[in-house]
Amino acid sequence: MRLITTLILAGALAVLGCAKPGPSDQALATADFAVKQARDQGADQVASALMRSAEEKLGRARALHKKKKYDESERLAQQVAVEAQLADSITRNKIAKDHLARAQQALPPAVGVGSMGEIR
Repeated sequence: MRLITTLILAGALAVLGCAKPGPSDQALATADFAVKQARDQGADQVASALMRSAEEKLGRARALHKKKKYDESERLAQQVAVEAQLADSITRNKIAKDHLARAQQALPPAVGVGSMGEIR
Protein backbone atom coordinates (compact mmCIF):
# COMPACT_ATOMS: atom_id res chain seq x y z
CA MET A 1 0.00 0.00 0.00
CA ARG A 2 2.86 2.39 0.78
CA LEU A 3 4.31 1.80 -2.70
CA ILE A 4 0.99 2.67 -4.33
CA THR A 5 0.67 5.77 -2.15
CA THR A 6 4.20 6.85 -3.04
CA LEU A 7 3.61 6.33 -6.75
CA ILE A 8 0.36 8.28 -6.70
CA LEU A 9 1.97 11.08 -4.70
CA ALA A 10 4.89 11.20 -7.14
CA GLY A 11 2.46 11.39 -10.04
CA ALA A 12 0.54 14.20 -8.37
CA LEU A 13 3.76 16.12 -7.84
CA ALA A 14 4.69 15.68 -11.49
CA VAL A 15 1.32 17.12 -12.50
CA LEU A 16 1.88 20.17 -10.32
CA GLY A 17 4.75 21.26 -12.53
CA CYS A 18 8.16 20.48 -13.85
CA ALA A 19 9.92 22.80 -11.42
CA LYS A 20 11.32 21.27 -8.30
CA PRO A 21 8.35 21.01 -5.96
CA GLY A 22 8.57 22.84 -2.67
CA PRO A 23 7.15 21.82 0.68
CA SER A 24 3.86 23.55 -0.09
CA ASP A 25 3.51 21.58 -3.35
CA GLN A 26 4.17 18.32 -1.54
CA ALA A 27 1.72 19.16 1.24
CA LEU A 28 -1.00 20.00 -1.31
CA ALA A 29 -0.39 16.75 -3.19
CA THR A 30 -0.56 14.78 0.06
CA ALA A 31 -3.75 16.59 1.07
CA ASP A 32 -5.32 15.95 -2.36
CA PHE A 33 -4.49 12.26 -2.09
CA ALA A 34 -5.82 11.97 1.47
CA VAL A 35 -9.12 13.63 0.51
CA LYS A 36 -9.50 11.41 -2.55
CA GLN A 37 -8.75 8.27 -0.55
CA ALA A 38 -11.28 9.21 2.14
CA ARG A 39 -13.91 10.06 -0.48
CA ASP A 40 -13.30 6.71 -2.20
CA GLN A 41 -14.04 4.94 1.11
CA GLY A 42 -17.34 6.79 1.48
CA ALA A 43 -16.27 9.31 4.10
CA ASP A 44 -18.57 11.90 2.52
CA GLN A 45 -21.50 9.96 4.00
CA VAL A 46 -19.94 8.67 7.23
CA ALA A 47 -17.82 11.63 8.34
CA SER A 48 -19.44 14.37 6.31
CA ALA A 49 -18.56 17.27 8.63
CA LEU A 50 -14.87 16.34 8.61
CA MET A 51 -14.88 15.94 4.85
CA ARG A 52 -16.60 19.30 4.30
CA SER A 53 -14.01 20.93 6.55
CA ALA A 54 -11.12 19.22 4.78
CA GLU A 55 -12.40 20.12 1.31
CA GLU A 56 -13.02 23.74 2.29
CA LYS A 57 -9.54 24.03 3.80
CA LEU A 58 -8.05 22.41 0.71
CA GLY A 59 -9.61 25.13 -1.43
CA ARG A 60 -8.18 27.81 0.85
CA ALA A 61 -4.76 26.11 0.80
CA ARG A 62 -4.77 26.11 -3.00
CA ALA A 63 -5.74 29.80 -3.05
CA LEU A 64 -2.94 30.64 -0.62
CA HIS A 65 -0.50 28.69 -2.77
CA LYS A 66 -1.52 30.69 -5.86
CA LYS A 67 -0.92 33.89 -3.86
CA LYS A 68 2.58 32.53 -3.09
CA LYS A 69 1.80 32.30 0.61
CA TYR A 70 3.57 28.97 0.76
CA ASP A 71 4.00 28.62 4.52
CA GLU A 72 0.32 29.23 5.20
CA SER A 73 -0.66 26.96 2.32
CA GLU A 74 1.55 24.17 3.62
CA ARG A 75 0.19 24.47 7.17
CA LEU A 76 -3.39 24.37 5.96
CA ALA A 77 -2.69 21.47 3.58
CA GLN A 78 -1.23 19.51 6.48
CA GLN A 79 -4.43 20.10 8.46
CA VAL A 80 -6.42 18.90 5.45
CA ALA A 81 -4.41 15.68 5.27
CA VAL A 82 -4.98 14.98 8.97
CA GLU A 83 -8.72 15.67 8.77
CA ALA A 84 -9.09 13.52 5.65
CA GLN A 85 -7.10 10.68 7.22
CA LEU A 86 -9.27 10.88 10.34
CA ALA A 87 -12.44 10.80 8.20
CA ASP A 88 -11.01 7.81 6.33
CA SER A 89 -10.23 6.00 9.60
CA ILE A 90 -13.72 6.71 10.98
CA THR A 91 -15.24 5.38 7.77
CA ARG A 92 -13.11 2.23 7.72
CA ASN A 93 -13.99 1.63 11.37
CA LYS A 94 -17.71 1.92 10.62
CA ILE A 95 -17.36 -0.44 7.65
CA ALA A 96 -15.56 -2.99 9.85
CA LYS A 97 -18.22 -2.72 12.56
CA ASP A 98 -20.97 -3.18 9.97
CA HIS A 99 -19.24 -6.29 8.59
CA LEU A 100 -18.85 -7.66 12.11
CA ALA A 101 -22.52 -7.06 12.93
CA ARG A 102 -23.61 -8.83 9.72
CA ALA A 103 -21.28 -11.75 10.44
CA GLN A 104 -22.61 -12.07 13.99
CA GLN A 105 -26.20 -12.07 12.71
CA ALA A 106 -25.33 -14.85 10.27
CA LEU A 107 -24.01 -17.11 13.04
CA PRO A 108 -26.38 -19.64 14.61
CA PRO A 109 -27.28 -19.01 18.25
CA ALA A 110 -24.79 -20.38 20.72
CA VAL A 111 -25.53 -23.78 22.21
CA GLY A 112 -24.80 -24.10 25.86
CA VAL A 113 -26.21 -24.45 29.35
CA GLY A 114 -28.52 -21.71 30.58
CA SER A 115 -28.76 -20.34 34.08
CA MET A 116 -31.16 -23.04 35.29
CA GLY A 117 -29.24 -25.90 33.71
CA GLU A 118 -31.44 -26.12 30.65
CA ILE A 119 -29.84 -26.72 27.26
CA ARG A 120 -30.37 -23.98 24.75
